[in-house]
Amino acid sequence: MSRLLRWKRDLLGRQYKLFSGPDKIGELKQQTWSKVTDCEIGDQKYAFVPQGSFTKKEAQIFDAQTKESIGAIIFKLWRNGAFINLKGKKYNWNYNSFTHGSWSVSEENEEVVFYDGTSQGGDIRDHSDSELVVLTGLFIKSYFSQKIGVLVLIAIIVAWIFW
Repeated sequence: MSRLLRWKRDLLGRQYKLFSGPDKIGELKQQTWSKVTDCEIGDQKYAFVPQGSFTKKEAQIFDAQTKESIGAIIFKLWRNGAFINLKGKKYNWNYNSFTHGSWSVSEENEEVVFYDGTSQGGDIRDHSDSELVVLTGLFIKSYFSQKIGVLVLIAIIVAWIFW
């Protein structure tokens, strides 16, 4: 099954909405004053919960109704990538361009979800058998965007102090 989806991000980057044609089919929303990101697709609800130290980061994926852990993400911070283990299946998440405008989720070296866009929205080509994989790819993009934002802010502060 192959389908074309669209995603849009709010101005502050705390919420991503997923569309199929004109219909909203899902969303990711980071809780205020929390690391937890809630996600919903169709009638299913999930939560992404980042854990770990600065150099070894991961996130657990929970079914929001049963509170059961159904997967994990291990971030490759220095290479801007991630390993995904979701319901026993293994995936890789990687940027496809230097500008970070496109990225993909692959299973056994075969691209199953491809994302393309700007910082505020874009297109998704989904060949996966799991809508949660699509949302997981958006969550990882959001996670790395936040980390890059923090690094840019630190660089500006350091430059301002020493200039």
